[in-house]
Amino acid sequence: MNQTITRSPRLYNPAPEQREAKKYTKPILIIILFIIMFSGLVYLVYYSNFFNIKNILVEGKSMPEIEKNVLGESIIFLDTNEVKKQIGILYPNVGEVSIIRGIPDTIKINVIEYEPKLVWTTNAQKYLVNNEGKVFRQFTEELDLPVIIDGKNLTIDLNQQVVSKTFIDFITDYNKKMLEDLNIEVLYYEIDSTIFQISAYTNQGWYLKLDTTRSSGEQVQALTELLKDHRGEISQYADLRVEGKVYYK
Repeated sequence: MNQTITRSPRLYNPAPEQREAKKYTKPILIIILFIIMFSGLVYLVYYSNFFNIKNILVEGKSMPEIEKNVLGESIIFLDTNEVKKQIGILYPNVGEVSIIRGIPDTIKINVIEYEPKLVWTTNAQKYLVNNEGKVFRQFTEELDLPVIIDGKNLTIDLNQQVVSKTFIDFITDYNKKMLEDLNIEVLYYEIDSTIFQISAYTNQGWYLKLDTTRSSGEQVQALTELLKDHRGEISQYADLRVEGKVYYK
């Protein structure tokens, strides 16, 4: 007769000290791992050159001074507003600037240069005015642009708004129409008390009084009609400011 022998299950009951050790082992390992990772990140960001700028891509204009100042700086802590400020000082003809970070070591700078539209003369100094009406550079060379002379010789600063875009459009269009329609060159424009009432001095020996708030085309047409019958009678000026009327002397 076969007998089945059974054994009672054994019970393992670790000592309290062992249970406590296992309870805290995992959290401690997690904390240590976190400290290691955090320390490594701090080292990468603050002490290594991993995030230092090594490549600068500039589109729109060569800017060696800016590249020299920025190379080697931390891409993470780069103050882009300060870089834009430096660009504005070193390259006043630059208009819009955007800076894109390419982690870990490349930045891209996109610039759009201002388009010169007028020469602004005051206090015997010449300045370029862009298509938005802002002064962006002082210069001395001769340029084929409309010349505005400030009769009051007011002091101006770079980036100052001296005229509106509407004013620039008026001058540009008037200059073009005078040459194309009448073959008369405007040598320069003079402003006395307001930019709305200006004088245009021509290569004919007389000047024109203009209203910049009115259509440039209408004022050129009024002059055209005047010149048909009275060209030889104009010795000093023709006043085109009043719609439908022309006064001359």
